[in-house]
Amino acid sequence: MMRLYESHVEHVKYLPWLRVETPYLEELGNKALGTVNEDRFSVAFTNSYGDPAHVLGKVRKLGRLWFLYGTAYGYKTHPNGRKAFAVLWQGDEFFHLTVPSSNGEFLKIKIRYEEY
Repeated sequence: MMRLYESHVEHVKYLPWLRVETPYLEELGNKALGTVNEDRFSVAFTNSYGDPAHVLGKVRKLGRLWFLYGTAYGYKTHPNGRKAFAVLWQGDEFFHLTVPSSNGEFLKIKIRYEEY
């Protein structure tokens, strides 16, 4: 089992002309906490808009490469949740995630983990 904490978020715009500039929570502002238990995960955090949110889903592992998929809750535009997907690399102390987002951007997230 793993505990997730101390996250760092960066919004990366790969098509900046497709969206209006929006102020987001960056760096350590999302305060993510969660767990990974076998093939399931749960993470609670403050989303990019400052609202409480959480993601529930499953994990598939291929060595240090992980794939997460599930449902994200806490977004006003998706009151019943929205599909979530991420690719992770398991480093020695942190997971490094790339998460697709909307409006021509993706999220780069680093979150510390510890096994217990």
